[in-house]
Amino acid sequence: MQEQSTIHVADVRDGTQQKPKKKSISYYFRIDFETIQGRLTAGFLSMALISFVLIQGANYRWRQQIENRNTLLYKLYPLEIHALRLLDEVREAENVFEKALLFDNKDYLREFENRWQGRVLPVAEALKKTATNIQDGEVKTLANSISDVLLKHMKQEYERIREIYERKEDLQGITSIRSYLQEEVQNRIVPLSARFKETVERLLREKQALVASYESAYLSLDRWRPWVIVLEFAIAVAVAATIGSLLIISILVRIRTLRDQILTLAKGDLPPPLPESKDELNTLIRALNQVVEGLSKIKTFAQEVGSGRFDTDISVFEREGDLGRSLEEMKQQLKLVYEEEQKRAWASEGLAQFSRILRENQDDLEALSRRFVSNLSRYVGVEQVGIFLLEEAQDGEPLLQLKGAFAYSKHKAIHKEIAIGEGLVGQVFLEAKSLHITELPEDYLKVVTGMGAAPPRELFLVPLVYNEECFGVIEVASLHHIPEYKVKFIEEVAKVLASTVSSVRAGERTRLLLEESRRKTEEILEQEALLRQNAEELRAAQEELESRLNRTRRELHQMQLIMDSIADVVMVYDERGGIRMVNRAVEDTFGYLQSDLISSSIRMLINAPIEELKEVEYITSRDGERLMLSKYKVFKATRRDGIEVEVQMAYQAIDMERERLYVATIRPL
Repeated sequence: MQEQSTIHVADVRDGTQQKPKKKSISYYFRIDFETIQGRLTAGFLSMALISFVLIQGANYRWRQQIENRNTLLYKLYPLEIHALRLLDEVREAENVFEKALLFDNKDYLREFENRWQGRVLPVAEALKKTATNIQDGEVKTLANSISDVLLKHMKQEYERIREIYERKEDLQGITSIRSYLQEEVQNRIVPLSARFKETVERLLREKQALVASYESAYLSLDRWRPWVIVLEFAIAVAVAATIGSLLIISILVRIRTLRDQILTLAKGDLPPPLPESKDELNTLIRALNQVVEGLSKIKTFAQEVGSGRFDTDISVFEREGDLGRSLEEMKQQLKLVYEEEQKRAWASEGLAQFSRILRENQDDLEALSRRFVSNLSRYVGVEQVGIFLLEEAQDGEPLLQLKGAFAYSKHKAIHKEIAIGEGLVGQVFLEAKSLHITELPEDYLKVVTGMGAAPPRELFLVPLVYNEECFGVIEVASLHHIPEYKVKFIEEVAKVLASTVSSVRAGERTRLLLEESRRKTEEILEQEALLRQNAEELRAAQEELESRLNRTRRELHQMQLIMDSIADVVMVYDERGGIRMVNRAVEDTFGYLQSDLISSSIRMLINAPIEELKEVEYITSRDGERLMLSKYKVFKATRRDGIEVEVQMAYQAIDMERERLYVATIRPL
């Protein structure tokens, strides 16, 4: 197409008709990404290649599925064999352990240990190793749980029961060690064994379900294989059609881009120039770019004006015609708007700067005034600034006092105090209105500079008013004209300064009140601290007493538990024979309840004088230390039913802080 267009243009230019050249094979078939024809041809070839890859990929996945199915089946059956064998070995080990307890034969314990180490653990390790090669998380979890958790826990319980069994002769207080061990087996081993069997059965069910799923998937793929091939071919065709559609869409997008560029120009917007290409649309793109280039000067003009550069000499349409004159008028109007915006920005920045100065110097009005006048003089561009604030004289009369001055003459600076209504400053304070004077008397004041002193050209006085209350006056003198926007700025700054002065004065009054309040508060706090200290001492003593009582209760409870675990009767009594503590064995030996004997006399049980129950003997050790001996005596004792029995009583005295207690062990003969 591009070659035909070129020949046609040449024929028109020369005025002669040339014979068309013989078309080469590239006219009918070409592959490149520059022309539309080349992209279409490359796209269709890509479609065919993708279709071939899809079909080969489907066949490859089919073969992989068959290989995975065979591999997994060969791994699952050994898993079942190891699980069943492990179940049998654990059951046999349990039977051997139960025989050891039943027949009281340690040979069975050795046989149990040999079975566990030589059969159970190797089979469990083989089960775990087989499960590791299976790509199923549930199977791996169950196998690891059997090998690392359940069997380990069972072995720990067996070892604990075995240790009790081997130490049975040393244990006291357990009437039947065999019954106790059987109960431990029932309570500890049997639940773990049931859990172990349940986990193994669950593992077998998971294995069976996994086999069934692979078998089902294999049969389903085998049944649907012809249809899958047809479906894959259809997908390949669909993909090819999609690629072709995308190529066509890409071509249409370029055409729509040209259309959008033209519509953008029709709306008055300036689009960026399009890059040239080597396809059949390049002629149209080149023409459109020429139109865009013709409008670039208008864009440059708009950018210069928008940036505030109004003095740049840019001639748009030679300032003629409707568009040229309109653009020039717009430039002048925007220049005025820009200047106003610059003034507003200058005022906003100045207000922010002076607000910061006022915030940083709120504690000292004189330092604030000095810094304020110097900054105001520099920022506004005036030569002389003074601040007069309302103060109270020694006689109690109000007056205006000069707090801050910049470039004042010596004569003017001496008169720091002005009465209300005196002079221009006093009059402005009294009326609370601004005063702008452009003609001043020659002797009113002088602006002092490095070259000498000169009278100012203009004077501006503004009162410091806040909430309808006047706090002072700002006096500004300048050797030049003060523009109106600077006058308004000084008035705005005066409002901010008046607000700050009001806050400082209110703060001073508040500070005085706070000092008086703090003095009274400190007196109250001193009294409160004294009361709090007494309360803290009482509370600490109470907490210490409660802590000791709680500790004593815990110790008594622990001692009672220890005594209740002893088979013989254990009793604690004082020097008068009052029973302080007794264990539960007294219920079986004498028929009394523990609560019946607490606070009762020991003579309810022992038929002997109290003095005989308190006799103690001492011996001297090699180190010269005096040691107390335990006493062993035989007494007559009376049960609750009135029957007298002989008992052997061993007792020993224990000296406490305030009394002596006796601990006795009573055993029937």
